[in-house]
Amino acid sequence: MKVDLGEFPEDTTLESFQQIVEERREAEKEEEKLRISEEETIIISDEGEENEITVPAHENSSWQLYKRKLIEDGFTDDSIIKLEDSTLQILRKLNSGATSSKVVKGLMVGHVQSGKTASMAALMAMAADWGWNYFVILSGMIENLRSQTEKRLWEDLNHSGNLKWNIINKPSRNSPENERLQSLHLNKRDTQRYFTVSLKNQGRLKNLNQWLKEDENKLKKMNMIVIDDEADQASINTKNIDSDERAKINQLVVNLVEGNERKVQPSSTNYISYTATPYSNFLNESAPESLYPKDFIGALPTAKEYFGPKEIFGMEEEGFEGMNVVRGISEEEVTRVKNLETGESGRLPLSMKHSLAWFIISVASLRHPSIDYIKPVSMLVHTSQRQEHHDRVAAAIHNYLKETPLEEQIQFCREVYKKETAAFTPASLKESVPGYPVEKEDLNNYPPFEEIEEEIKNIIETNVSHIMLGDDGDLHYHEGMHLCIDNCSKNGINDDFHIRLAYPDKRSRNYPDKAPAFIIIGGSTLSRGLTIEGLVSTYFLRGPNASDTLMQMGRWFGFRKGYEVFPRIWMTADTREKFRFLSNLEAELREELDDFAKTGRRPAEYGPRVKNTPKVSWMRLTAANRMQSAQAVDLDFSGTSNQMIHYHEDSSILSRNVAATESLIKECPAPYQSILKNSIVHEGVDFSIIKEYLTKGMTFHQRSTVFNRINEFCEWFEKADREDNSFTGWNVVVSGTGNPLEAGSDKRKVWNLSGFNIGMVNRSALGKEEQYENLNFKNIGVLRAPSDLVADIPEKHFEEFKHESKATSRLKNSEVSRLREKYSLGNTPQLLIYRIDKDSKPRAGQETSNRSNLNLPVDPVGICIYIPGDQRKGSKAKALQIKIDPAQENFETEE
Repeated sequence: MKVDLGEFPEDTTLESFQQIVEERREAEKEEEKLRISEEETIIISDEGEENEITVPAHENSSWQLYKRKLIEDGFTDDSIIKLEDSTLQILRKLNSGATSSKVVKGLMVGHVQSGKTASMAALMAMAADWGWNYFVILSGMIENLRSQTEKRLWEDLNHSGNLKWNIINKPSRNSPENERLQSLHLNKRDTQRYFTVSLKNQGRLKNLNQWLKEDENKLKKMNMIVIDDEADQASINTKNIDSDERAKINQLVVNLVEGNERKVQPSSTNYISYTATPYSNFLNESAPESLYPKDFIGALPTAKEYFGPKEIFGMEEEGFEGMNVVRGISEEEVTRVKNLETGESGRLPLSMKHSLAWFIISVASLRHPSIDYIKPVSMLVHTSQRQEHHDRVAAAIHNYLKETPLEEQIQFCREVYKKETAAFTPASLKESVPGYPVEKEDLNNYPPFEEIEEEIKNIIETNVSHIMLGDDGDLHYHEGMHLCIDNCSKNGINDDFHIRLAYPDKRSRNYPDKAPAFIIIGGSTLSRGLTIEGLVSTYFLRGPNASDTLMQMGRWFGFRKGYEVFPRIWMTADTREKFRFLSNLEAELREELDDFAKTGRRPAEYGPRVKNTPKVSWMRLTAANRMQSAQAVDLDFSGTSNQMIHYHEDSSILSRNVAATESLIKECPAPYQSILKNSIVHEGVDFSIIKEYLTKGMTFHQRSTVFNRINEFCEWFEKADREDNSFTGWNVVVSGTGNPLEAGSDKRKVWNLSGFNIGMVNRSALGKEEQYENLNFKNIGVLRAPSDLVADIPEKHFEEFKHESKATSRLKNSEVSRLREKYSLGNTPQLLIYRIDKDSKPRAGQETSNRSNLNLPVDPVGICIYIPGDQRKGSKAKALQIKIDPAQENFETEE
């Protein structure tokens, strides 16, 4: 590690010089740690085992050349810094063969469509500069995904510089002479670097393992990194882990990494798995010969430009509602789609017509001179995994577009345009995702309909067809819509048409003058890994109960540079709720990894916990044979905050809840006005009173997946408090609008409690009125104002807290915990109560958003429960955690 010595006294002795060097090395390491931690990269490992690799600085190094390409591709400085830091952290965990032959195994958790390939390319580039010379990328089970990954890595790495990259394609004993192991240049001074992108396929992996045994002398000089892309797919051992037999693909990957069938081993072997859904990797097995990430587990940072589950679907915990880009598919329309798939009907449901119209509008808009977007623009239709269903849906879409009169389609597009452009604007995006690093004035906006109408006609009239094969043998693209059916039955050319998805090569002489348009219909091949370019319209009807499977189907997650306001998604209300749940689950997992990193324990000693809250009864984390070593363990509910967001429409239930709350307040100690001035605080309330209120007074809607199991929560709290005995009495906060010392008015409805006038809050319904036609509840999306979690700051701290109170409008959980700890509330649970105006309306600017009038018969009571702390011992809620194989711990001790 190069250390900046700066200036030091002239009379420095050798001993003091060495001390200065060591002190400054430690200072630079600490400074680097702070910078990295600010960029949100998390690594769980034994810090004592790090090497001292630094960022390659030579302008012709593989890393610097790749970095230059990222800049040319439009990556922001912030994204590149995050990528560089996370890559360096991973590289410092790896074995370079200098001191040990130990196999290093690690796991990096990313987000779906978040640029894991960029992280893999960065790792390969930086590792190549430091002497690693052979890279194996295990890339899924589908050939077009494998070739997409290979092509992308070659474009990222193949630059004229200090090193020369080579692809070893399908290595085997029959490889051409220049790709045989004995032909590779693997000496320390050699400048050749090699990589193989392999399918997780028995034949390919067997051949790869055989190829590695061809020349033992060469193998000894190899420094190998195995990168397992989508590591929760195929690499997991789904056989009974107590038996000697492994799942075939898993066994072949284990043989590749461990070298079970080789007499000699590479100078170093490192196995790094990447996935956005790591539940099976955490929970399945942990024996030394398994692929369990015993050495390190990390979480890749998230770029500010990324649109993920939180941005799109919202997150209850932090009060994010999500972007207003999701549209509904009714149960009646689901039935119509099923009839379409089985051939009973050929008519498209209205929601699918909407999605098609929006796709056409988006293509025309992006072709407009004010935007001039030239990359592919796509629509995804994912309703079934059955191939015959894909054919029938494609035929119905084709017939609708060809047979519906042009003027009728234009008029329909005009209506959809008016509705959609009002519902979500650049201002809406910045309001929903304030951290997005483009100002609203600089976001591409919708051109006027009159200016895109001719292009809409052109798109509809030109053609709706599969991709054409020209006389020159190349694929040719037109200005209409290309209808692609992407499944394994559509390989090859059919009647001079290419049916599967194939985007044009931007370097090709045949690249179209206008942004090419693609309607893609498919199932499994579109569920994982494949990037859908320019995805502006998605019609999605899949709803698996395994969270990892569902999350991977989210092809709409990712980066949307240049067309940020255009993407829309059509799905059922149930599927939307599942994705909203997954948003919270993903955030909880990252919090767990962050907490785990602070303990300093290694994954070989203690596996990360995956929260198994009551909500998980609605969804499985993963299939049972992919989490065989999962065990129920103690888990903290502490540091969490649950909000009541579902409300009955039954006036008698709402009235009983109001009466129960008023009775509770009468039993509480006298209140005082809070530091925030809009609420009152009752301190030191005994839990027995809270329990009586929650379990016997309140009635919760069955959709309230935490509150409708409130008895289990109460049992947990009593057990945790009994065993740890550190909770204080509860604080009950009643919060509202305005000053509770002032009377109500026409503009401020109040609730009179304990001599105070608590202003009722405005909470409109999430979703349009038509979504609630056959339902017996309203969902408000978010109840709690973040600042109210610190409303109960004790009176003795009022003066001290004043300088912090301005920064409480968007508190994260970690900041809430810090403030509560600082101001003597570290062990104090909080019950937060609101009275909601039954006539709540969308606030100014939300009229065209995904919000509607609340329209309840009674002003309802809403509550939020906050439990303090981070890792209180003795808490007895259930989580899932890997049961560490004792042999793993012994194995590590012997190293």
